[in-house]
Amino acid sequence: MFQCLILGADGKLNLLTRKPDLRQAQQTPTFSDEQIHIWKDVKGLSHSSNPRALVSQLGYDRNIAMEAKTPGLTFFNGQRVVEVFDQTLMNGDSIIS
Repeated sequence: MFQCLILGADGKLNLLTRKPDLRQAQQTPTFSDEQIHIWKDVKGLSHSSNPRALVSQLGYDRNIAMEAKTPGLTFFNGQRVVEVFDQTLMNGDSIIS
C-alpha cells in the first residue's frame, strides 16, 4: 500500500514499510535496523491502522501531522489513515521541503 516515514518532534526518524521493501530500506544509510518497522498484515484490518499503532508504540500521542502532498499517496489511502487516528491530524505538507 505505502511506506510511512515518521518524524518525531525529537528529530528521530522511523520508517514503516512492507516486508518486500525491507531490503531496500536496509540499503538506505538514513535508517538503522531499529528505525525500520514492518507493517503487519492482519486479515480484516486496514493497513492504515499500522501507522497509528507505530505512532503509539513510539510514544507520539498528540500534535500529529500528515503530509498529504506526496506523489504516491492517493486520496483514498490518505483518508484511510486519517480515519484511524482518534484526533484531528494537522497539515504536515510544509514540515519537510
